[in-house]
Amino acid sequence: MLRIQKLVLHKFPHVAPGTFLEFSPGLKVLLGKNGTGKTALLKLLSRVAALDFADLHDEGNRLSFGQKRLFAFYWYLACIPEGVVLADELASGFHHSWIAPCLDQIGERQAILAGQNPLLLDLLTFADAEQVRRSFVLCSLQDKPDGGRECIWHNMTSAGAEAFFRTYKAGLQHVSEILRVGGWW
Repeated sequence: MLRIQKLVLHKFPHVAPGTFLEFSPGLKVLLGKNGTGKTALLKLLSRVAALDFADLHDEGNRLSFGQKRLFAFYWYLACIPEGVVLADELASGFHHSWIAPCLDQIGERQAILAGQNPLLLDLLTFADAEQVRRSFVLCSLQDKPDGGRECIWHNMTSAGAEAFFRTYKAGLQHVSEILRVGGWW
């Protein structure tokens, strides 16, 4: 079974040299604003994993956008029953009640998801700060001296994960709120 353990980039367009990411088993969420490279990272990982994403066609247009995406996601999971799950904007177009069953279907498989939907984030659960640290890749942009910009991707720090987990354990805020207030999302 394919597992992605780490990614080290030294020369990759628009990415900070020396980028190092660890990918543990289980769920990993890429966090960042639009244009920070979440989708680019997923595309890079899909090339590494040598996966093909087929388009779903519905000539009669009988399915809604969300229904097509849901069907495509379940088809994708069926096609790679033991491989790594890579999904961009998984919850986009979904009815809120569809998100938890999708996460349930991922189960214990390694999954790397990019998205900005707080509903997806709010369904995540954490047993400890180390699980928090392993669960997020933080994505941002940095100005380069030549006037260009580069993506900065890194795992959450241990101190950040501890701070997140303390707030999470208190149970007063949703995961998305903790991430936003903490400056991670």
